[in-house]
Amino acid sequence: MRGGDCMNGTAYVRTTEKKKKKDLIELKKDDHTGIAEVHFSNPTKRNSFSGDMMIQLHDIVAELHSWKEGKGLVFYSGDGVFCSGGDLDMMKALNTPELGAQMGGIMHSTLMGLRDLPLISVALIQGRALGGGAELTTACDFRVMIPGSEIQFVQ
Repeated sequence: MRGGDCMNGTAYVRTTEKKKKKDLIELKKDDHTGIAEVHFSNPTKRNSFSGDMMIQLHDIVAELHSWKEGKGLVFYSGDGVFCSGGDLDMMKALNTPELGAQMGGIMHSTLMGLRDLPLISVALIQGRALGGGAELTTACDFRVMIPGSEIQFVQ
């Protein structure tokens, strides 16, 4: 996976927002089964991706590319929302076209890396997947939805 020039904005994306302990992406890998789980949580912001979460996701996808025991990957969240896309407060802080392009480059690299993973990937959608959350689901090989869930592109 190549980050290229898009990673130049990493420090800015990380520092434009206050540190929050509640926004995180957690990776669990089971070397015995070859199954990885990625859980994302930002409950006060409808599971939107903060700048830190975007960088965490990029790093996790890069790590999974070199996981020799890996066979499968499941993305999931909670709180009735799979992911509502990018955190709008963070997006407002990216107040120049260059910063917006850098953030977009990071997510593009992440989604292309996810699409190209040598693992079978599944998005377990328990609620709404909006904007960038919908984009994440399309980068996975399969999407599994509980009743009442929806995928919606809002751009």
